[in-house]
Amino acid sequence: MWIRHVTLGTGALVVSAMLDFLTFALCVPYSETTESKHFDALLTLVAQRGRPLFQHFQHPSLSIIKGAGLIMRALIEEGEADVSGRLQHLALCEAALPRHLLSALYSGGDRTDTMHRQLSRHLIGLWVTDNEAAHSLLSRMLPLGLLQFLESEEEVPPDAVEQDVELRDNLKLAQDHASRNQRNPHLVKIERHMKTLEKNIEHALQHWSTSLGLDQRPPGYKTSTGTAPPAGGTQPINHKERPIVLRKRRERVKPSANSKLFYYKFSQNHSL
Repeated sequence: MWIRHVTLGTGALVVSAMLDFLTFALCVPYSETTESKHFDALLTLVAQRGRPLFQHFQHPSLSIIKGAGLIMRALIEEGEADVSGRLQHLALCEAALPRHLLSALYSGGDRTDTMHRQLSRHLIGLWVTDNEAAHSLLSRMLPLGLLQFLESEEEVPPDAVEQDVELRDNLKLAQDHASRNQRNPHLVKIERHMKTLEKNIEHALQHWSTSLGLDQRPPGYKTSTGTAPPAGGTQPINHKERPIVLRKRRERVKPSANSKLFYYKFSQNHSL
């Protein structure tokens, strides 16, 4: 249904909702909490869509374009080699490369435009990496002197470096959550001793009542902890919270060109 709406140009809310789901499952930084097997399975299913993914870039809604760009980034960076190669080829066939190049060079300066500009620049870097056809296209669109900055080792002045728009830092959030929930070690030790003492007392009373034939619990009987003791006198298992485990991100395709210098030099006035 999602791809059908994309093909027909209908159901913008359905498309946006589906892209939001895929963004939180596949795209950084949200995908760090997705289990590896689920991530790989979903990534494979989305990669099979191929050409319809690029139709999102023709949508008038910026949120849909952004969601499609984030998913495209995840597919190329963390997908198999054949997946990234096929998407690089489709980026040329569907004219996604020049469309994002326009956004990367001429977008505005507010937060939304900055986010789209940074995403477009990153996608362009992924599409042209080890792609001779893309380099050939850029050489016919831009001056050769400007393209040479991509191979330069010169660095951008520190005051001209554009800060990345970070959405969320999962590691920092997990550390903050752990620090907020950290309890006083003395109180934890006292509670542990109290639970041990309570367990020993209940165990002793149970054996004493059993030996006297008094182990007749009324209906609805519960221990002091508020739980009904199971048969045989065994205590219920205390399930602890599972630790937060972040999935390690893969970057199989990583741009190597000096794109920061390229965009910086593009914005400068080179007239004599």
